[in-house]
Amino acid sequence: MKYALVLFALAFTHFLPVQAQQQQGSVDRIARLENEIESLKFRLTNLERLQGSPKNIQATTAPAINVTPQPQRPQSPTTPQVSTTPQVPATPEVPSIPEVPAPPPAPLIKQVTFTNGAGMKMIWLPGGSFRMGDLTGNGKSDEQPVRTVELSGYHLGATEVSQEQWKQVMGSKSLHFSGDDLPMERVNWEHALVFCKRLTEREQAAGRLTRGRVYHLPTEAQWEYACRAGTEEDFAGDLEEIAWYGGGIETGSTLAVATKKPNAWGFHDMHGNVWEWCRDRYQDSYKGIGSLDPIGPPSGEYRVLRGGSWFSRTGSSLRSSSRSRDHPARRNVFIGFRVAVVLDQGDLN
Repeated sequence: MKYALVLFALAFTHFLPVQAQQQQGSVDRIARLENEIESLKFRLTNLERLQGSPKNIQATTAPAINVTPQPQRPQSPTTPQVSTTPQVPATPEVPSIPEVPAPPPAPLIKQVTFTNGAGMKMIWLPGGSFRMGDLTGNGKSDEQPVRTVELSGYHLGATEVSQEQWKQVMGSKSLHFSGDDLPMERVNWEHALVFCKRLTEREQAAGRLTRGRVYHLPTEAQWEYACRAGTEEDFAGDLEEIAWYGGGIETGSTLAVATKKPNAWGFHDMHGNVWEWCRDRYQDSYKGIGSLDPIGPPSGEYRVLRGGSWFSRTGSSLRSSSRSRDHPARRNVFIGFRVAVVLDQGDLN
């Protein structure tokens, strides 16, 4: 920039005399131009000086602005900031819990004595083992061999089924002796099973029969176990106190149930009054019959009878181990039954 101005000034100085010669009489104009050149040189000199001393340049100061202060608004108390992020508490250390054995499964049966809707007292027998058969030598060959039998728990009626109880369940009755409290007689094995089935349905519908259980005739082993009541003699007590027997066909009759004393476990008329149907088929000995909840042979024409009756002349047929038999379709005035509550095995045979 500096050298460009100098060259311009020199060129302009040489140009002016030529121009002045061509324009005669323009002296005043030339003088004015020379003054402008001098002024230009002076400015150039000042510019060189300023470029060499940058400290002499003064910055332009912006004019001050008068700002009127605004009244301050009162500040509200500082609100503490609350974190919106949920605080997850540290997981406490859980103490170890000792293992508790699982409770036993719910029983399939109430293990208590109860009275059902037909008024039958059902005595609970927790089961156990006993010696079954002729233990005294006073019996017959079909009571042999003696063996130890183990039974699961079951209920058994405290008395034989009465005429009133039969009527409640079956609605009708056909018998020789009449009386609500007399034992039901003239009942064959097949009709006794029909009674058990209907009683089961009735008690289940009323919610009185525990799941998994049904009414049935007792097995021969269940019957003898209850009859003995822990004894090993021929009778479970004084026969005259606990049994009704010795009547004649012309003058004799059944006796109201529970008239005689019960045995030690609370069962009445296990000796005498009426013979009682059992579930088992008859076999002339116990050979080949199991010892754990036995139910007799798988086949056979007859069903077992136990206990003797009002017509028995002597006590021999009333013994705890004494056995008899009859065709399941036969009915007579000497035969009745009592019921048990047992595990439902899917059939009533």
